[in-house]
Amino acid sequence: MAWVPPDPTSAVGRLHIAYSSGSSAVVRTMMSYVDVERLPNRVVKTPRVGIATYFDNVWRTANGVDLFFEEGVDSNLRAVLAFANEKQLTQLWFHPKADGINDTTYTNHNDWAVLGRNLCGELVNPGGLVDNPVRCGG
Repeated sequence: MAWVPPDPTSAVGRLHIAYSSGSSAVVRTMMSYVDVERLPNRVVKTPRVGIATYFDNVWRTANGVDLFFEEGVDSNLRAVLAFANEKQLTQLWFHPKADGINDTTYTNHNDWAVLGRNLCGELVNPGGLVDNPVRCGG
């Protein structure tokens, strides 16, 4: 379990819970959220914990799991999963971005120019079989 405080883009923090589920040991996760109910004369906001889902996927199992977030150090929720089996093989797996948030800079590449030029070339001169094809831009 870990608390992630609010950041400049969010008004509320989130509580994250991860656990190994039953005899299958599939790792599941839940987080806090606010359920908003609009009534005729008011809005009711109820804090809840839920949105249960698989941590990674339905096959991710572990004998133990821990979540952590250190304010001022971490930018993402982190997780450690512990594995052990009957052959005494043990492993610790570290997930540095357990909340799935990647701080990525988005760019707007113009793929249409490349797609359009290549598509045009294949349509007007498939396989280079046309002697005097229409010239594609680019």
